[in-house]
Amino acid sequence: MRVDTQNLDADFLMWQLHHRLDRERIPEQHVVVLFSFSGVPRKRRGPHNYWLVLERPEVELCVTDPGQEVDLCVEADLRTFTHVWLGDAPLASAVRERAIKLSGPRKLVQAFPGWLLLSRFAGVPRPQQQ
Repeated sequence: MRVDTQNLDADFLMWQLHHRLDRERIPEQHVVVLFSFSGVPRKRRGPHNYWLVLERPEVELCVTDPGQEVDLCVEADLRTFTHVWLGDAPLASAVRERAIKLSGPRKLVQAFPGWLLLSRFAGVPRPQQQ
């Protein structure tokens, strides 16, 4: 699926993502995840950083620094992460190609993909582009 640059919206993406984490798979201990996006359209003046504060079963989305130590950092181009979120690109490939960078303790880096449930539309077939 072609994602038009004008339609990229980090706020919307993060709002959706924070609702689509597997509450049973997130760590039992308190974890802060920083998402840092590049490639945010200029017309979108909002933040480029977002924090998810995880404390099972709660997930809190913060658009300002919650003032807590970051345990896991996710750095990505907004378009790339949107493609992954929509199920159009595998997360493992994006991480392997360093289009999405995960940094933090190995245990959290390895567990992160299992927390994402992706968009509800990820499995919906797309019309062929011409």
